[in-house]
Amino acid sequence: MAIEVVNLTEADIPGAIQVIQQAFADDPYFKWVFDEPSFNAQRNYDSLAARCRWGINNAIFQVAKDTGTTTTESSSNNSSPILGVSCWLPPHPASQPETWYSWYQSWVLSFRQLITNIRYRGHGGLRTNRYWIWKTRQQEAQSAIWNDPRGYYFCNIVALYCMTREPKPE
Repeated sequence: MAIEVVNLTEADIPGAIQVIQQAFADDPYFKWVFDEPSFNAQRNYDSLAARCRWGINNAIFQVAKDTGTTTTESSSNNSSPILGVSCWLPPHPASQPETWYSWYQSWVLSFRQLITNIRYRGHGGLRTNRYWIWKTRQQEAQSAIWNDPRGYYFCNIVALYCMTREPKPE
């Protein structure tokens, strides 16, 4: 199996989302922050698609591809099966203001998420109160330990296709 890590492209988004959704399906945080009976996988897909589109220009969003395998689905769009996904946010010095470009891109992402919320009439099972608890705790932790004036890379997503993970030892 030959693996190549490349920047995410528009054509990679469906495969990347499939990997992310599979990787986090049994994740404890995912189970805590989403109400399983009202979880809407298509709404989640559309939300992740907006995040991926944002990430193409605003993050270090990469996919690992199996370049030695071609599937019927992947051959139609000239891409290889996606085995893994990562999204890193680049460091931003605390002393520097946000750029106009970054500010604009954040609003574009927020608008896309708003449209998704309107289209699906809600958050698709996301327990927003729990999401904001997590975001608040995350901000508190980062404020307490992030003290480098140059900023830090932030790992936002790491996901592997389930068939590439080692089986659990028995």
